[in-house]
Amino acid sequence: MNSLELLREFSTPLISDALDSLGINGGLEGIRPIDINSKIVGPAFTVQFAPVKENQQGNAADYLEEVPPGSVIVLENQGRTDCTVWGDILSKLSLNKKINGTVINGMGRDIAEILSIGYPLFVKGTYMKSGKGRTQMQSTQASVVIGSTEINPGDILVGDASGVISIKKEILNEVVSLCQKIDEMEKIILQECLAGMPLSKSRKKHNYNQYSIIK
Repeated sequence: MNSLELLREFSTPLISDALDSLGINGGLEGIRPIDINSKIVGPAFTVQFAPVKENQQGNAADYLEEVPPGSVIVLENQGRTDCTVWGDILSKLSLNKKINGTVINGMGRDIAEILSIGYPLFVKGTYMKSGKGRTQMQSTQASVVIGSTEINPGDILVGDASGVISIKKEILNEVVSLCQKIDEMEKIILQECLAGMPLSKSRKKHNYNQYSIIK
């Protein structure tokens, strides 16, 4: 399996532990799935939005044709809670195009319809108001920042019930290797504790709290 396929086997908490060992955050604060059973893995296709200025009509965000199959769409709407930038039509078209999912720093709507088709959507919250006349597309495939994490086009996003995390494509193989080591260590610790060893002793034995040693 390649690194992307291997990532599907790891949870975002495990990936976060691997990034912690490298001194990297990667987590997208406040972003969560509308369906806890959703899982996404794929390269980021970024879209930046900005508020519509006074006396401006705003433009339609026609970017979907640019998105390659297998991508994860990342919509940076500055965490706004007063309007949405995603709904059921975009979800249905994305599903048809085999896009892996969408991550929004902001709101989503048409949630019942999106859940019914099984499209993976990760948001800060839900709200019914359209973005028409309120927000407009500023750019595609440029670096965006969500929380304290910068996401560049092509960076790898992983999302599950615990949230979404971003991995720089340049360190993908290293992160996968660390995930494998941490996963194996945790399995050994669990086996030892189930056999009667105190958790504190097993953690100390394997330097569990010192992630830099894992490297």
